[in-house]
Amino acid sequence: MLTIETASHLNKGCKLSDSIYEQGGLIYKYTFGYHRAHSFIEERILSKAINPSFFESSEVNTISLFFESALVQPFPESISSSTLEFTEHILSLFKKDFTGMYSCISNYIDKDDSKELALTFIKDNDFHTVELFWSID
Repeated sequence: MLTIETASHLNKGCKLSDSIYEQGGLIYKYTFGYHRAHSFIEERILSKAINPSFFESSEVNTISLFFESALVQPFPESISSSTLEFTEHILSLFKKDFTGMYSCISNYIDKDDSKELALTFIKDNDFHTVELFWSID
């Protein structure tokens, strides 16, 4: 389950993003499905979810770039040290919250002035998804 510590860190990111983007910013939604993964998660993801694993390095890079847009600059070419620190911390919290689960990016949409990123954690047909959304306005 998403812990208060993890939600607090996400909230901190949302507040920072709100201070940068007056009409936009970072928002998120957390969803849990008890024995509902087969109903909501694509088969290509479910077939990999048999073995617990944490995010692949390419996924970590995508997550970092998402937070760079949301917390620092809208169109990043690189990732700042402050974003790396934020990302490493949130990922360590997710790892603690969802130990022994399969982790993946289940959805990513980049529309230049907005981005949507869904992080999904699966085990025994249960799933947890954190949907992150950022926009300039």
